[in-house]
Amino acid sequence: MKTDQTKAFIVRCATFAILSLTFFGSTDTIKAATLDGELRKWHRVALTFDGPMACEDDEVNPFLDYRLTVTFTNGAETYEVPGFFAADGEAAQTSASCGDKWRVYFTPDKVGTWNWTAEFRSGSNIAVSTLAGGSASFDGATGSFDVTYSNKPATDFRAKGRLTYKNRR
Repeated sequence: MKTDQTKAFIVRCATFAILSLTFFGSTDTIKAATLDGELRKWHRVALTFDGPMACEDDEVNPFLDYRLTVTFTNGAETYEVPGFFAADGEAAQTSASCGDKWRVYFTPDKVGTWNWTAEFRSGSNIAVSTLAGGSASFDGATGSFDVTYSNKPATDFRAKGRLTYKNRR
């Protein structure tokens, strides 16, 4: 009797493993971004994607012929944030002009779960165009992160929130 139970258990485990590999293996074609920064309200968060290798002086210009837009949502709040070519991801320190890193910065203004979807398009002059262009690399990548309250004291601007112009001094 134990042999039949053991065989049934093994069959269930094998079936689960095969279904998991089939389902998750086929949908995991787009690598998610690397998330950096403090996940707190009013603190800057960076999403960095591995994309196509490019150089600043390439014929296909990474600043003009690619467009990265990431849409962030939390409840009714939705923000479309433009991204940029970040060379090797450390160009400020390395002075790199080539790389495969693409980045977007976002400052969440609400506590809770923020979902994001990346749109990465390519085409001639696509960065300054309203045309759709062609899907590139990590186009369609999605993810989410949870934001908590800021832990900064009142003297830090992140404790107060966004600066806004009020038409007066």
